[in-house]
Amino acid sequence: MRLPLGDPMRQLTATGRFGEGAGIRHAVTYLASDKARYVTGTTLTVDSGANA
Repeated sequence: MRLPLGDPMRQLTATGRFGEGAGIRHAVTYLASDKARYVTGTTLTVDSGANA
């Protein structure tokens, strides 16, 4: 979602931008891969740093 640079909601995120569908897709792809076979009992937060 593209919004004006001065958008106050965007300024609340640690990265200064909103997440996009690709970020979710990459996280899901990683978790479904063999590379994440030792990732258990944790929450992977994909929120563009909003909870940082």
